[in-house]
Amino acid sequence: MTQLSVLSSVARFGQITSSQLQRLHYQGTAESARTRANRHQRRLVSLGLVRRIWGIYPLDHPAQGVFTPPKDRGRADPHRLDITELYVRLATVQVPEAYWVEKPRRICVTPFTPDAYAIVGGGHFFIEVDRATEHDEKIKGKFRRYVQVYHSWDVETDGPIMPLVVWTVPDRERRRELESYARKSGERGLFVVVLFDEAARYLLDNR
Repeated sequence: MTQLSVLSSVARFGQITSSQLQRLHYQGTAESARTRANRHQRRLVSLGLVRRIWGIYPLDHPAQGVFTPPKDRGRADPHRLDITELYVRLATVQVPEAYWVEKPRRICVTPFTPDAYAIVGGGHFFIEVDRATEHDEKIKGKFRRYVQVYHSWDVETDGPIMPLVVWTVPDRERRRELESYARKSGERGLFVVVLFDEAARYLLDNR
């Protein structure tokens, strides 16, 4: 059953590290969990059910295996791994009722694709994982798009209330920058900007 869970996680997230798989699916001592996880991962790779590439994640850690669906030929993607990491941190405390990764949506005529949509303890959230790597105009465009979604929201067809948009950021300087964008959007209450390392706790405490 554990190996089936591993396959399901690889398919669900697109990219997931050996450490993330271990924390998500294996119990026991750190050594026994690591041994079982490594054995299962080698078997799944040998059967061609998953593909293993090597990546450095987080940046201050040694390279580790990153697992993808077998037909995926991309490189390790830190942004995608951050989205996976947020789920792992949530799930080790409380498994979210929903966590959809990069699922395209449309509200009225406005298309948008959050990095994740999560339901945690009954609270609904659109999540944007920022790594301070995108051009400012692209980030501002995302803020404008969410404001458009908010003004187009129909309580009868889209739900009683639009989910809060939670931006996660790598450091305090970036948080100040995105908070200024939120203020200038005209809908400051629609957005929350939190440090990535504090995001799971925020979602769990503000459901």
